[in-house]
Amino acid sequence: MAEKAPADALPQATKSSQQEAPPAAISFQAPATSSAAAPTASAMPAAGSRGPAATSFSAPAGAAAAASTPASPSKGRKGGKRKGKKAGKGGRRADAPVATSFQVPAEGSSAESEAEEEQEQEQAEQAAAPAEPTVAAGSTNGAAPATGSISSNGSGAAAAATQSGSGSSSGDSGRQVVTLENGTLTVNADGSISISGPDAAKVLGALAAVGVLPAAAGADGGSSSLGAAARRAAPVVPAKETSEVEYLTARVTTVADEFPGAIGADDFIQRVEIALYGFGFSGDNSIAMVNLCRDEVTGPLKQKIDAVFGASFSTNGLGGVLTCGTIGMGAGFSHSPVCGTTGKERYVFFSFPHISINSCGEVGPMSRPGRPGQSCACGALIKAWQEIRSEGLMCNCKIPGVHDAVNPEYSILKQRIARRLRHEGGTDESVKSLTLTDITKVAERTISDDLEFLISKTVDITRADYAVITGVQIHNWAHNFEDDSPNMEFVAPTSAYVVVNGVKTHLDLSAVPPLTPRQIRLLHGGRQDVVCNTGGSSTLREEDAPYAFDSKQQRLEQRRRLERYVALLREEGLEELAQAPPPAAWRAAIVQPTPARCAVTDNSTVIDRETASKAALELKEIQEMLQQRYQQQNSKQ
Repeated sequence: MAEKAPADALPQATKSSQQEAPPAAISFQAPATSSAAAPTASAMPAAGSRGPAATSFSAPAGAAAAASTPASPSKGRKGGKRKGKKAGKGGRRADAPVATSFQVPAEGSSAESEAEEEQEQEQAEQAAAPAEPTVAAGSTNGAAPATGSISSNGSGAAAAATQSGSGSSSGDSGRQVVTLENGTLTVNADGSISISGPDAAKVLGALAAVGVLPAAAGADGGSSSLGAAARRAAPVVPAKETSEVEYLTARVTTVADEFPGAIGADDFIQRVEIALYGFGFSGDNSIAMVNLCRDEVTGPLKQKIDAVFGASFSTNGLGGVLTCGTIGMGAGFSHSPVCGTTGKERYVFFSFPHISINSCGEVGPMSRPGRPGQSCACGALIKAWQEIRSEGLMCNCKIPGVHDAVNPEYSILKQRIARRLRHEGGTDESVKSLTLTDITKVAERTISDDLEFLISKTVDITRADYAVITGVQIHNWAHNFEDDSPNMEFVAPTSAYVVVNGVKTHLDLSAVPPLTPRQIRLLHGGRQDVVCNTGGSSTLREEDAPYAFDSKQQRLEQRRRLERYVALLREEGLEELAQAPPPAAWRAAIVQPTPARCAVTDNSTVIDRETASKAALELKEIQEMLQQRYQQQNSKQ
């Protein structure tokens, strides 16, 4: 189970992502026929009509990041059937346009050119659905203006839906204004619509998040209306062939700012395999002894190690603390393959504490699948870091061997870090300025030294060769697990050496050339849907199942599937019938009374306390007996 830190244990982000300023008012031109006010209920297409369900927008490239959640499906619109419904059953024809698209005249164009563009656009739409009248969002039948909001109708289009209480409207002749929560939507007399204020970016982002594509181009090949307006408001940087490499290099730079020399985890393990193979170590003749934190997010690195060296022997501890002792080390050695010619064993030691540096450069926070908000990594090191800074060093430098019986691993971890800091010259005052990166590096030095000590006590170099690889595991995951940012894993190596026939040789992993993206991709089955490319001086590959304990893509698809069900319940009028099933009937049959072994509290902690209490009583009795003997001897004299 992953270690948990309290809510206040999250460190202050060392680097915060900059929020984009809200765009200027974004306008698009309605067709000449839509001449009046905000949409009304009567303006919506009736069920079974094959006219366009809504106005389709083209959102700017950066808009998706502005919306935290996709827009809510529009309510009570059974006519707007999802894609794939056949004509005649409430859906539009397959060849009908997805939505009405509006052309925006170029800057400085004349009224004549505007009319020509609108005419060409109208002809294109009529050609697509000649037999059916269309109802454009934004048109009115003379009814009083109603408040409205922009939302998704579940079919990939945007709908202008009337909702009471969603805003307020005001206006004069030919002009209506709908006030959003943090912005304004204006329907002008000429049919153009403008969105301004902080909510503008959210509206555009929500449209982009639900997959709204640019509306169909006009006969002249022109772009959709809002797409043109958005380009004027926020110019889109054209994509380049090197865009992915540049992005990944930026991610590498963010990590390297905290841990110089960090490389992608896949690149790291391949360099280790190549380097160690040159000294006789392989998955066929060696056993990997892996020491990581107990956190489940360390799993991808362990799986990569296992893929090279076979099933590894785990010495994991909370925060990476090494507590297996000499007995644990010996147990792992006894599982090692034995060379048939030399009779020697080979061990490869890996040891890494871990830390999170998310895609925005924040040190500590981490988005975990299925858990809202921000978690953190490493929770145990963050807690120790906070307590050492607030309590000081001296009170945490316990005598070796003394630990908390309820929190043995954590108390040992914190004591060892405190003693290391004091050994390196730290004081109660100086530790207050330590960052989470600093304390993680101190933990790495502490745990690596503990490993060296155990190796010196357990490895017989006449019977075995061994290699040691240490460093820090870094989770460079997306700020939100389910967003578009790829989840990356890094390793910052600190030590790499081999001992063969008693001779110690240090290795420089940075001198081993990285595999190409194609080679890394082939090692993972050749998947083309996972990011794999050069980033800086390393080759990076996105973490995904089965090398991650959860799949980002599967969660995205699941969320979108659930959102479709919500929309379908509304469209098909099944909301009143929807309910969760009752508990399974067989559940009551497997319930049994409390077993006898669970009726009495006799866990090891209780036993330890009882033993300690008895020992204290026995010591007191022995003391009283000795005092009585002493008094008797004195009385005889």
